[in-house]
Amino acid sequence: KQWYQRRVHGRVVILGSTGRNFAAGMSGGIAYVMGERAKFEKKCNTTMVDLLPVEAAEDLAFLHDTIAEFVDATGSEVGQAVLDTWPVSATGFVKVFPHEYQRALQELKDEAEAANSISVTVNGDSITSPNLTSGMPML
Repeated sequence: KQWYQRRVHGRVVILGSTGRNFAAGMSGGIAYVMGERAKFEKKCNTTMVDLLPVEAAEDLAFLHDTIAEFVDATGSEVGQAVLDTWPVSATGFVKVFPHEYQRALQELKDEAEAANSISVTVNGDSITSPNLTSGMPML
């Protein structure tokens, strides 16, 4: 059975089956695994990860582009079959997303938002405006 695994910026795409106890100890990165979700869930150690549908435009673009690069480099029939039935085939992927990595990404996002917003205190309540950023010129 043909399979594919490629790591790109902490992300891996797997076309094909996985072994049991998949994701045991996984604390970083994201895995996109193709296959029947019910069978994969039985093999996956979900103690440290969430199994999510692949829906975000960024995830879909990454998957498509990575598989297309793989097909171009190898002539993979499995990869080509995925591309030939895209976007329907995208629904056959599961996003394996570690809890710790989700927390770290959320903290980075929160820090960036806090650095780019202005808070004011009104009657003792702190109010942060999403429409004002510290980079805006003051009039």
